Amino acid sequence: MTKLISRLIICILFLFPAILDAQNTYADKIISFPAGHSTLKVALNTLSRQTGCVFSYDPTKINDKQEFTFPQLNKQTLKTTLQKILPKPIKFKFKGKYVVLLKPDAAKIDPPIKTPTLSVHTVPVNTKTEFKIAENPKIMVAIDTIQPVDVSTTVESVNPPADPIPLESTPTLETPVAQTIQKNTTVTPDTVKFKTTSSIIELGFAANKHLSGFFAHIGVNHLYGIISAGSDYYKSYHLGLGAGVKFQFTKHWGMNIDLIQYALVRGKSHKINVRAATTELSPVLDFAIVPRFKLFAGPSFYLIKSKYLNGNPTGSLGKYVGYSALLGLKIDLGKSKVHKI
Repeated sequence: MTKLISRLIICILFLFPAILDAQNTYADKIISFPAGHSTLKVALNTLSRQTGCVFSYDPTKINDKQEFTFPQLNKQTLKTTLQKILPKPIKFKFKGKYVVLLKPDAAKIDPPIKTPTLSVHTVPVNTKTEFKIAENPKIMVAIDTIQPVDVSTTVESVNPPADPIPLESTPTLETPVAQTIQKNTTVTPDTVKFKTTSSIIELGFAANKHLSGFFAHIGVNHLYGIISAGSDYYKSYHLGLGAGVKFQFTKHWGMNIDLIQYALVRGKSHKINVRAATTELSPVLDFAIVPRFKLFAGPSFYLIKSKYLNGNPTGSLGKYVGYSALLGLKIDLGKSKVHKI
């Protein structure tokens, strides 16, 4: 049994680099998108479930509740799918597992103010002005003059004053065209920072050659606490408390390092006044068979201290150091949230 478990671990370690390289890009992930009428938020959640990416955007600029009719896409990359289903004003860029959606503001330009130009056009015309001579009212003198006058105006004078009145024309008025350009400042992804908070809730079953039982991991981001209940192979029961750290390399591959302290609480050994404490360290790799359902395996190192209660002549039963392979299954119930800071 131990040889079979060791070979399984070796196979997993050999397959790990190849799968890690295959998952290093999210833009080229192949997906299938169903046709239908739904909101943009539902469409993004569908893509996120298939690829493991996280969409980040400003809800004040992008309305994710707006409904669209989406086409059906089969075996398309995530990048190609986003180009086909996102509205044209929305752009996107990849930053690791995060896909940042942008909708830049267009610069508002006021239309130019048009003011008509006022001018008076004059042309030279040949006009005839008649003057009446006061000394002899019967004599009329015709004087031919050439003056710049308005085409719609005829000058006729009777008893002109001693000083001639000069003809005035309205000057051409030029009004400058005013143009006002207002520029809005657009916030780019380089000026916006995001923070991801992940809750860890994992339930599972693990076994090695010393103990087997159920466990629960509860924490935030990479750190979590552990509570475990199991039994050894002498019909005795142990309760364990500990802590661990979690690393997620790709959508499918991750790693957990657990440190647990077990205490003997019930069972056959407990009835004969034996008390035991087991300290166990387990670095294991986990692989997601399907989303949220994971298989894990790795080595397990443990130290066992046992003794009889006071009054028993045998006293301490000594210490035992051992190691074995650890196998198990777990369900990941945690969630991730992206916050803008």
